[in-house]
Parts: sequence; structure tokens; C-alpha cells
Amino acid sequence: MSLSEKTCIPCQGGVPPLAEDSIIEFKKQISPSWELTHNNTRLLRKLSLHQMAKPMQLA
Repeated sequence: MSLSEKTCIPCQGGVPPLAEDSIIEFKKQISPSWELTHNNTRLLRKLSLHQMAKPMQLA
């Protein structure tokens, strides 16, 4: 099953985090601009937007 077909069950609580090998496999399915942080338990993506119109389009 691909990452896009899943729901965020851990966000509902009571579910252990994914094993590191699963995290690495799922990370391959998202944009390389995302990075793993907090001991591979969180995703972080930094955006650098120089004009106000672009952030407003993303909102």
C-alpha cells in the first residue's frame, strides 16, 4: 500500500511509531525537501518565500 492510501492512525494515539526501516521506505515516497527530525519521529520542511503573493497562494 502506498503512503498516499494510508491514514494517520498514530495521530489518534495508542499506536507505536513505525520501525526505522519502514520510515526510510515511506520517506522515499515524499518530496526530498522533507527531512526527518527528532530521532526520526517528525518531518520538517522549510520554505523560503521572498514575496508575499506566494505564501498566500500556499495558504
